[in-house]
Amino acid sequence: MTKPHALRAILFDMGGTLEHFYYDRDMRLAATADLVQLLAEKGSIVSLTVPELYTRIERGVHQYRTHQEITSRESPPERFWADYLLLDVGIPTSKIEAMANELSDFFETRFFQRRMRDEAPEVLKALHERGFIIGMISNTVSRSQVPAHLSRYGIREYFDPIVLSVDYGWRKPDPRIFWYTANLIGVEPHLCCYVGDTVSRDVLGARRAGFGLVVQIPSFLSSQVDTGDEGIEPDAHISDLRELLDIVKEPYLV
Repeated sequence: MTKPHALRAILFDMGGTLEHFYYDRDMRLAATADLVQLLAEKGSIVSLTVPELYTRIERGVHQYRTHQEITSRESPPERFWADYLLLDVGIPTSKIEAMANELSDFFETRFFQRRMRDEAPEVLKALHERGFIIGMISNTVSRSQVPAHLSRYGIREYFDPIVLSVDYGWRKPDPRIFWYTANLIGVEPHLCCYVGDTVSRDVLGARRAGFGLVVQIPSFLSSQVDTGDEGIEPDAHISDLRELLDIVKEPYLV
């Protein structure tokens, strides 16, 4: 009989998991108008009306997501904007690439509404005091949005490492980003727990990577990206992060 082991690391998703996460058409139309102004301030005039640019951006996002689903790759900001969102809008590619990092921050913060789950600080503090390694694995097109928001929320100190798909190049549900993170912290995948909000990205990816425990906390995003036919279930469903403290009491044997 194999001797059971205690979980050593709790790794989290960001948007939808540690944060409440939301978007709608009106929000994105308003963000598009602000994007036009931002571009103009940088000397780049868009040859489209705001509604036309909004339609172009939504189409570009859809095309990019389709590319991601096929390849599991995350493009750098330069390609995200020049090849998808601002393709053929009348701005030279070189200008788009020069602004890409700032534009990606704008996209992640203005095209989505984000708010930390109220219970997150107390849960992270409790997990830290129990001796768990705490880390982050997040799909994102921005290199700075996740660390900046963790700092703004006052919880940045708990996370080491913070692994972003835009830096690593592979995105969830590809198991490589999970294995890479486990290797960074020196913990075997079966001794890791992953907490995320989507089945199609978080649960599926952690399962493929052989994580010992997979927990889902559904969000607005779950209903947008999960089809319901993924054919896989998490080990536990929670609706409040505090429930995690009852699931991973030390030691949690797997």
